[in-house]
Amino acid sequence: PTARGFGKGAKPSSEKQKQFWALDALVAGAEVGDINSLFLLHKTAKSAVFHYTKRYHEFAGAMDRYTELLRSKGTHRSLEQDLAYFGVEAGEAHEAASQDERLSARVRKEESRKAVVSYKAAALDSVREGGGISPLYPAFTWTCLGLALKRKGEFSMAQRAYRWGLKWCTNHEGVQNNEENRVNLIRNLAAMWMALQASNREEMDKESLQRQADEIKNRHGKTTTSPWCTLCKVAERLGGGALLQCSGCRRAYYCSAE
Repeated sequence: PTARGFGKGAKPSSEKQKQFWALDALVAGAEVGDINSLFLLHKTAKSAVFHYTKRYHEFAGAMDRYTELLRSKGTHRSLEQDLAYFGVEAGEAHEAASQDERLSARVRKEESRKAVVSYKAAALDSVREGGGISPLYPAFTWTCLGLALKRKGEFSMAQRAYRWGLKWCTNHEGVQNNEENRVNLIRNLAAMWMALQASNREEMDKESLQRQADEIKNRHGKTTTSPWCTLCKVAERLGGGALLQCSGCRRAYYCSAE
């Protein structure tokens, strides 16, 4: 194919131009169903995308097409390993595209969804029996899936992904460096739990304060002009005198600083 920005028959004069050509050739290979282009051009094309062109959306689409071709036509011995590896590559490209502000919000949201789909397929391929896959790779793919789900706000599904990864580690305790994978999964799971708990507390505090403010506003507007303590409903300050007033919303009153 003719690379973008270069005329037909032109030869690349720099390493940067070679990477541009490799990216266009990779995309063209995906369009015509040439699996060999994936193995020949993937590494160079990926470098062009992440260092120069930022064409994440286009690269991710090509990777999706290649994984489909591998799944339908691949017959070589390392097929499952390649499906898992290039599935992760597709997921990374989709995640990068989901953060690309040049794309519309709708497209970015769809790219985030496709990242999860790619990672999930890679995780399932990585645990397929008899695939000759490195025993360390499944934990990595489940970690990628969990992180992508967490970024989408699907926390329950993210927990499941992390737990599947931990189960794999538990079932393969004799594998070298397996403990490192286990620790990473536990850390990711714990970090998500702590973030969820903090978020839940913050939301509860916001709801409580808003409910109190609304209650005061409604009561003052409909029943009386005299403020009451938000918590215990008394009309005087503890020990006598006027009620204290919230310095933040200026609507909630309380009878004691305690």
